[in-house]
Amino acid sequence: MDKNEVIKAIERRNPQRLPCLYGWMAAETMAKYKDAAKDLLQAYQDDLILEAISFSPSANLTQTEWRDEWGITWRRSPAAGAMGVNSELRDWNALNHYLKEGFPDLDLQGRFDHITETVAKNPNTYVIATWWLCQLEMFRAFRGTENFLMDLYLHQRELMTLGEALTDFFIRLIRKLAKCGADGVMLSDDFGTQHSLLFSPKHWRQLFKPWYKRMIREIHYHGMHALLHTCGYIEDIIPDFVELGLDVLHLGNPYLMDIEKIVNNFKEDICFFGGCDVQSLSKKKPEEIRRDVERAVKLFGSKEGGFILAPTNSITPDVSLENIEALFRAMKKYSSFYS
Repeated sequence: MDKNEVIKAIERRNPQRLPCLYGWMAAETMAKYKDAAKDLLQAYQDDLILEAISFSPSANLTQTEWRDEWGITWRRSPAAGAMGVNSELRDWNALNHYLKEGFPDLDLQGRFDHITETVAKNPNTYVIATWWLCQLEMFRAFRGTENFLMDLYLHQRELMTLGEALTDFFIRLIRKLAKCGADGVMLSDDFGTQHSLLFSPKHWRQLFKPWYKRMIREIHYHGMHALLHTCGYIEDIIPDFVELGLDVLHLGNPYLMDIEKIVNNFKEDICFFGGCDVQSLSKKKPEEIRRDVERAVKLFGSKEGGFILAPTNSITPDVSLENIEALFRAMKKYSSFYS
């Protein structure tokens, strides 16, 4: 699909069909299925490309623990992914020193080469750039989730100082991604749990909303779309993201919320991304998966666009190859539902 058709979908200007991103698979899933997974991705070509900047260049699937460029120690989770387990900032007394010495070097030679090359090799394809961890995920990695939640009450000044420094860093990062030629930048923070926001909307608006305002404004300044991936229940703050001008919202767990109400209220204001729930994908039969994709397309999509069809998160290795193929097959079929 030409990038202009993806832009039409995002901006609700009657694309030829709904764009699809199939290849959102965890590295552990690719390792498990090897050539079969590669063959599947070859058979189902993505309509847009997602490229990530990594600050853990040495991490691989054989390592159970490693230290990244932020000085954060990560421990691999049993199924997929990893969590931050230690950093210099577990002690707030180290903050001033860390702000001077601890941040990664954005000018490191070659850091952005893969994105520049991807854009150059695919001039007609929409390219999204991301770095996955924004302010909340960095706080949790630096401090641990329990400490962070106490910091909201006991160390808010330190959070503000660190958050402002991170936002300044991310603004510089956004400018470099713009120079690479990316069409959109995806921000990423998991603000919700299975039942509610991780913390109060008041704290989110006090701390995170101004930082997101700055980042979204910078993305738009460079002529790119602003996207957000976020997991959990975030219904309380979706109106805030609409107010900030977010272009695309990738909900990791849309069906935890009153999603019909959300779509009806905001479908004219924002493009939804995802819809194909991976949380229960391993437990479904192929026909159930087909019906789920059909329902998602009818719920989120329209002839005008406003929807990019994709998994709601990385497909984990507990999902069978049969179910992955059933998902991709249904996505391809229903991407033309409004054509």
